Amino acid sequence: MMPENKTLRSKILSCWQQSDNERDLAISGTSMKPLIAEGDTLTFVPIGDTGRIPIGDIVVFEGEKGLIAHRIVDKMVVDGGLFYKEKGDNRFYPSLIPESVIIGTVCRITGSAGTIDLTSRRWIFLNRLCGNYWRVLFRGLNRLVDVKQCIFGAEPRFMNTTLKRGVFFLVSLPSRFFRSR
Repeated sequence: MMPENKTLRSKILSCWQQSDNERDLAISGTSMKPLIAEGDTLTFVPIGDTGRIPIGDIVVFEGEKGLIAHRIVDKMVVDGGLFYKEKGDNRFYPSLIPESVIIGTVCRITGSAGTIDLTSRRWIFLNRLCGNYWRVLFRGLNRLVDVKQCIFGAEPRFMNTTLKRGVFFLVSLPSRFFRSR
């Protein structure tokens, strides 16, 4: 991306963050399938205080190639700054992003199957449950790796096939639930 385009994009995103107006965003990609399908439209509300984003919320943030909508599965302070772990429902492992790249939280998903209001009690509960499930799962997996390193030393080799299949199943479990959205 050209430097002047990046500057313009940053200015536009900054204006969005300072506004209270809802914004619509057409989706391309499959990282949040099955809850959000390619061609769906997300409505998001810009957020000023990112420290108040609950685990499980779906946020829109600035990625290297454009805007991305993923679920928050953990938050932590690193070197005095607030960071979030975000994960696409259709992705295996979360990534770490700084709070400064978050633009807003998704409040509605509109697609061929209708509209999902993520501010309803049902969806707030389901999203918190899903986000906290992954939070606990990934923290547990990280502890397992730490224990394996303590016991066997050095960098552990990845898991055997049976264990790997089990981990993939556990990671994909919430996404299987959303197929019936």
